[in-house]
Amino acid sequence: MNYYQRSAKKLNTVTKILILSFFILAVGYLVQKFFQYWNFQSPVLIQLRLPIKRVDLYQNSRSEPLPTIIPRKDKPSGDVILPSPTPTPIKKTTIPSFPKYLTDQGAINRMNILTMARQEYQGDDLIAFDNIIKKESGYRPDAINEIGAGGIGQAYPASKMNCPLDQSGLECQYQWVKSYIKNRYGSPVKAWNFHQKENWY
Repeated sequence: MNYYQRSAKKLNTVTKILILSFFILAVGYLVQKFFQYWNFQSPVLIQLRLPIKRVDLYQNSRSEPLPTIIPRKDKPSGDVILPSPTPTPIKKTTIPSFPKYLTDQGAINRMNILTMARQEYQGDDLIAFDNIIKKESGYRPDAINEIGAGGIGQAYPASKMNCPLDQSGLECQYQWVKSYIKNRYGSPVKAWNFHQKENWY
């Protein structure tokens, strides 16, 4: 085998390796996109995500008012001035956030529920409410334990919520937990303090 034949054979092998590597990366990327599109928990071996900017869901817990539309007197044609809203002071918190691993769907549920909870709770109450749900169920509406407690707040028995124990019952379960905490403890902070001592609420 002469020099040119050896060079051609070596080049052919390198080309095959490059094509195979490209094919594996392409398949991995497509599978990852499939899992992201359908909101599935993606396998660990194909985590090809870009870095995600973390958002502090507790910041600006007080909902800000919408800016008022003020008609301009010098232009009656309909032009308006949109004044900048006054920044709302952020209430300092003293309760640490409870660490908990969440699935992809659990993280989405947490964002949706805390968006609703911000209309009701602020500061420590918001963190305490979040801690209770994270510790009880990890924001999984289908979570059921061995004694029959279920839902995001682990109601016992689960049937007393009258809510579906699946994704469609997420808002219903949130409303039930909110009402339960208010009627039994008065506030999420008091419920969380009790939970830390007794490991239930």
